[in-house]
Amino acid sequence: MKILAFVAVLAMCCNVSAREIPQGVYLSIRDLLQQTPSDTVHFDVKKRSNFAIKMNGGNDYEIVHHNRAEKKMLKNQAFAYSSGDSLFINCRQYKADKHYALVESSGRYLIFHAGLSALTKQENAKRGASAAAAGVMFGALGGGLMALASDIPRFCYALDTHDNQLHLFTLEFLDDILKEVGGDVYDNFLREKQMVDSITNKEQYNVVYKRMIDRYIPIVAEVYPD
Repeated sequence: MKILAFVAVLAMCCNVSAREIPQGVYLSIRDLLQQTPSDTVHFDVKKRSNFAIKMNGGNDYEIVHHNRAEKKMLKNQAFAYSSGDSLFINCRQYKADKHYALVESSGRYLIFHAGLSALTKQENAKRGASAAAAGVMFGALGGGLMALASDIPRFCYALDTHDNQLHLFTLEFLDDILKEVGGDVYDNFLREKQMVDSITNKEQYNVVYKRMIDRYIPIVAEVYPD
């Protein structure tokens, strides 16, 4: 119980929002890190409706274009778009469905929630679960997997700006990166993970697993600010 209390308090203190990034379109992660957009044109960002997502799939945000050239660039070439106070990543570049997702933390790891990907399929296969069943196991930075509706799956991802590799938040991923941090954070993580691994009831395990992921996502944002 002391371990859970420690992690919960730490998580509440680690709500990291995306830092300001100059407005414009970024064609690569290097451009983003150097804060040098290829084009500073302003685009409107549209939050897609539940109906549109259910009918056509894709992620939560669409960058509104005005001509064919802009559409092609935003769809196939852009890595991300910054409105000046929010950053949106082009999920198509990482095969995490189409359209854009809001980056919720922009330290070393760009943390965002998006749809199904090759990573979620691999995790589902490893756990022998369907996409819907596995959905309860992964949280988003805002505190829940299903960001829009109970039947629209959203999984939490971390894009490592050091090597441009996309990761799905799992306990295995957390173990790998928190090991680098060490100290009390990692020690407490290991103790809590051991508690989760000892749960034999599958339904209970999934719920506790998800809650643990939820708590550690903002901690990652805090311990890896750059």
